Amino acid sequence: MNWLENNITFDLTYPLPTDSMNPSHRYETEQFIESRAPQIITKEIGQLRVDSLNLLSDLLYQDPIFYTQVENKIAGMNKTFSRSTSDMKSFMLRYTMAFYPFLVEMFMQDYQTVPVEFFSPLDYHRENFTGIIIYAQDDYPLHGSLEMVQLNPALFPRIWDPQLNLVYHKEQVEREYLLQWGMVHYSRDPQNDDNQWAELVGNKPLQISARSIYGKNHCDIILSQEDSRLILSNEEENQLLSQSRILIQLPPETL
Repeated sequence: MNWLENNITFDLTYPLPTDSMNPSHRYETEQFIESRAPQIITKEIGQLRVDSLNLLSDLLYQDPIFYTQVENKIAGMNKTFSRSTSDMKSFMLRYTMAFYPFLVEMFMQDYQTVPVEFFSPLDYHRENFTGIIIYAQDDYPLHGSLEMVQLNPALFPRIWDPQLNLVYHKEQVEREYLLQWGMVHYSRDPQNDDNQWAELVGNKPLQISARSIYGKNHCDIILSQEDSRLILSNEEENQLLSQSRILIQLPPETL
């Protein structure tokens, strides 16, 4: 899984017959791999973290209808390329699955947004931020335990305040933005990524830090009370949530 490029690559190989130079044998092997690809890929993507509670495999095996829908969608994927391996003993097909919109679409059936609730305390300083960058490259306390853990990337992470009031969740995001660039983006260092995130967070992002981690899969962020209130302090910041203009900076080894 490549959380920087927001995709997963699958290389599927199968041994060629002894006469590997025979075009018909190569074609038959390619057809065989293609016929097995949906089943294999559906099983392999099971380790994808969907949110703080679920891997994709949890959802697939809880709901046979969803499993069939995912497998059918994967069956419609186009291969990136196909070729014989360098030793000419096997044939390989490569598939690349994009998180957005391909994977996210699987969770969008009957999707409805929930308006973001905000408050406007008179004593709170307002600035018109263009995005939100959350620094999360360290080890943090895991809520409810004595563990120190790193944040893991996921399709639909949530953000909480210290009292575990939700600050940000999937249903706050407008459908078009979920399909365009997902719920959050992950980066090693947004300041050194050749401005590839400029469209997402703009030139004046709010820059804050995670304080602790929440959830079984270590995917959710808990912010300070001050930062949580700042995000929810006026409608400008809430638009950043509804348009998912959030970038999370993680250590390279987790991406």
